[in-house]
Amino acid sequence: MTAASHRGSELDRSRKKKLIPMYRAAAKKYRPLIGRHSLITCEDGLVIDILWEKRNFEHLCGVWCDRPPQVVHAGKTIEANYFFDQVIKGRLPSSAIHYSDYPRTRGKAEVLSNALDLEGNVDVVVDSDKAEVVYYLGGEAWCLGLDSDWNGNRMRSGLCNGNVFYPKSIRRQSVYKRMRTDSIPHRVSAVELVSP
Repeated sequence: MTAASHRGSELDRSRKKKLIPMYRAAAKKYRPLIGRHSLITCEDGLVIDILWEKRNFEHLCGVWCDRPPQVVHAGKTIEANYFFDQVIKGRLPSSAIHYSDYPRTRGKAEVLSNALDLEGNVDVVVDSDKAEVVYYLGGEAWCLGLDSDWNGNRMRSGLCNGNVFYPKSIRRQSVYKRMRTDSIPHRVSAVELVSP
């Protein structure tokens, strides 16, 4: 290993070690949401049903995770669930996580915990400028991307007239920067957490 590559791997290890406590703080806020729905009601009548599932947390963090061979071969735990379980237990080694863009990943980690406190923190919902995300919700500091398509499957909501959405991405940027240019923002009037 060259001196430059050694410094690079040390920097990467240091960065990952800084991310994990932020993920753990966010996971502690995410855990009570799992299996529950957030109903976002807008002044113009739009109602969005968000279902929080464990499998979505890893993607919100902007990383992917290696599982030990014994977990992979047992076939019992999908990568995303393994990531969440290890983060919440404080057992995720920094060597197990990977990212493609550290500044973006760190930005996600810095705002994720706050974004999970939807009540009082969500100003608007906007139609997304990205094909893979239907809506973004949030405010000036962060935006949470929502989609209703999970691996080609859509689920109708039993709580509102529409599909169930799931949290797909988080960004440290204004929700207005993710708004489709030919749309108008939907002002949020209420956020309600509902158990199934």
